[in-house]
Amino acid sequence: MMVMLMMMLGSLMVMVIAVAIVFAIFRPLIMMISGVMRPVMMVFVADLVLLALLQVHPIVHLVALATTTTTNPTTTVAEQELLVHTFAHRDDWQRLHTDRQRGRAWRW
Repeated sequence: MMVMLMMMLGSLMVMVIAVAIVFAIFRPLIMMISGVMRPVMMVFVADLVLLALLQVHPIVHLVALATTTTTNPTTTVAEQELLVHTFAHRDDWQRLHTDRQRGRAWRW
């Protein structure tokens, strides 16, 4: 229970840091663009944030799982399943994003 809470807090911290970094970099650029282009730029920034989070999220789980395994050798099956599910979820989203870029429908 405590491990799950720590993993969720770690993921939340990474998300907050990623959003802050992206907006710190792109905010001046957004302000320079006219009012017509601002919604397009916000979609671009949101897509960058989403892709960054999809890359970082499994790493947070992997680090949390590695630290709990070294301090407590009896890692639960639920924690291992969570890690496997996280990596599979990321791969599915990356495949969906790639197929959308190529203009194809995503087939199961």
